[in-house]
Amino acid sequence: MLDFHSVRAGIIEGGIAFLLLFAPFAFGGVETWAQGVIQIVCGAVFVAWVWRYDERPPDRSSFRVPGVRLPTLRGMWVVFGLFVALVIFQLIPLPASWVKSISPATHALYSRTLPGYAQGEAIAPATIPAWLASTSSTDDLAAAPAAALKAGRIPAALGGDRPASGPSRRTLSVYPYQTRQNLALLLCYAGIFVVVVAYFRTRVRLQRLLDAVVAVAFLVTLFGILQKFSSNGLIFWVRAVPHTDFFGPFVNRNTYAAFAGTVLPVALGMFLAALNTWRRGNQDMLPRTLVYGFAAAILATGVGLSLSRGGMIAVSLSLMMLVVWLLLLGRRGPELGVLGVLVVAAGATLLWLRPGEIVARVETLSQGLSTPTFAMRVEAWKRALVMAGDYLLVGTGLGSFRFAFLGYAPPGKAWWTTAHNEYIEIACDTGLLGALLVGAGLVFYGRRVLRPWVLSGRTAPYTFAGLVSGLTGLLIHSAVSSNLQVPANSLLLVVLAASLVTLVTREEAQMEGQKRHLQRAQQQRQKTGS
Repeated sequence: MLDFHSVRAGIIEGGIAFLLLFAPFAFGGVETWAQGVIQIVCGAVFVAWVWRYDERPPDRSSFRVPGVRLPTLRGMWVVFGLFVALVIFQLIPLPASWVKSISPATHALYSRTLPGYAQGEAIAPATIPAWLASTSSTDDLAAAPAAALKAGRIPAALGGDRPASGPSRRTLSVYPYQTRQNLALLLCYAGIFVVVVAYFRTRVRLQRLLDAVVAVAFLVTLFGILQKFSSNGLIFWVRAVPHTDFFGPFVNRNTYAAFAGTVLPVALGMFLAALNTWRRGNQDMLPRTLVYGFAAAILATGVGLSLSRGGMIAVSLSLMMLVVWLLLLGRRGPELGVLGVLVVAAGATLLWLRPGEIVARVETLSQGLSTPTFAMRVEAWKRALVMAGDYLLVGTGLGSFRFAFLGYAPPGKAWWTTAHNEYIEIACDTGLLGALLVGAGLVFYGRRVLRPWVLSGRTAPYTFAGLVSGLTGLLIHSAVSSNLQVPANSLLLVVLAASLVTLVTREEAQMEGQKRHLQRAQQQRQKTGS
């Protein structure tokens, strides 16, 4: 007979492990079918947790201590709710007069696209060009006249369903289908965040989760290295992709570098934690120490072999941050020495494997702003900021950048599907309101987790430093690449961010519990003495 709690635990832990493994190997999870699978599994995991949401872990590592009230993420959740409300508002069909008042640029786009829209007249299908009325897919863009696209006319799939006679009501999102898709993914991520914070509250559970994260990144990197040295120009050796700079299962090497670079500091933190425990006499930790160290070296090698300049810079900064955090937390000497040995070993391995490629790629960093790809990004950012200013208040709709930017893209350049800057893209998609809400959410989250003074455990400081450094590196890299548009990376961000909340909250609860115990003991001694 199956035990209910075991089945439930299997669905939650197995589901999250599946998501972590599936998303990167499904080409990063960028395709519609992969996102469908991700949403289904996220829903199953959340339902399994809700089924017994009041579970209390039986061991003392739970962060629920009787009589102790800890700060919550209430502020962050309020901001998240407002952001979701903003996206839902983008999907509500509004009268033309409302659209004009809220977003004049959106109204102007519809006026150029839909005959009679500006006058509030019913839209007659006969007046719509055949290509514009197409509802098959966004692939119709390939057959659409470039001049019409530049003029702001977009296929009906980008503005809603097939135009039909009726009230002239349109959404603030110029591409509501993609906005709905992104909103669904966003809600799934929120559900996973809740589950990780609420379920992985014990030291053992959190350890298993972080082990799964490191193991997945190791497997992805190992596959990438193998493919690098035996590539036939096809991803998985069987499928052609539009990009030639793919690495492992990721279509773009930059998104792989962001994935592996985020996990690298986490693996190093867990390596140092295991090393510290082994040095204190726990000989059983030696195998785990060696595994973490080897995994970290392979991850560093993979980032280098990907030849992603942004990834190399982000990893360098995150490693520097890891060192700074360790110094601030009072960790010196042997830990930093071993960390330096690992970094040197990874660098030597890189130079041994592909010395010419690595050196040539690193030398291009000296070009600075004149680097061709970076100069092209800067030009696109300037134009994207112009678009953000035109759609100032509520943006063009979550996930709509690839189509809204058609009228602003540099002439003669390839179709820009992302802004290659997450912060500019969120401003374009959700406007000033959305950007302010995202910024406020980051502030609330940072205030909740940046509490190093509560880390009293022997291994927690190392894990804390690794998580903070990894997440910071991903956010830095996202300023020059659209990493979070790839579900594998955004899902990793959610899981690690929730793990950091769990770690800090558990340590804080233990510290508060110890203080309360000491106070009671002192009161008891005073009563006995009197």
